[in-house]
Amino acid sequence: MKKLQVHKLCDPRVKNNLQVMLEERLHCVTAAEPEEQWKQMKTILQETTAEVVGLSTRKHQDWFDEADKEIQELLEKKRSCHNHLLAKPDDQAAKAAYKTACSTLQAKLRTMQNDWWTGLAERTQRYAHMGDMCAFYE
Repeated sequence: MKKLQVHKLCDPRVKNNLQVMLEERLHCVTAAEPEEQWKQMKTILQETTAEVVGLSTRKHQDWFDEADKEIQELLEKKRSCHNHLLAKPDDQAAKAAYKTACSTLQAKLRTMQNDWWTGLAERTQRYAHMGDMCAFYE
């Protein structure tokens, strides 16, 4: 189930924008039956609100979210070396290139993960020292 970013409604501009858009779109409800009117109104409310305030994203961070592009490039390099090795299984240069790509990928991933966890620990410790419990638990 998708959730709306209702906290954005604290901003008066966003709130005003939502009100204006809802007024414009709710004038278009044309169904004769009350049940159909409610369905149209529900659809208009949901779609307009999602459009104006947006849908929330995951709040849980993963260490690979920030470095996704770099990780994809490393994986592509490893895949190309692997495909080259599959095409020529007896080629020693292809084996060496694949082995190098695998070890480079693994080393970089471990470094990225360690850097992310270290940064998270430092931020958490800083929030604890400042007494910012909201940010600490976030």
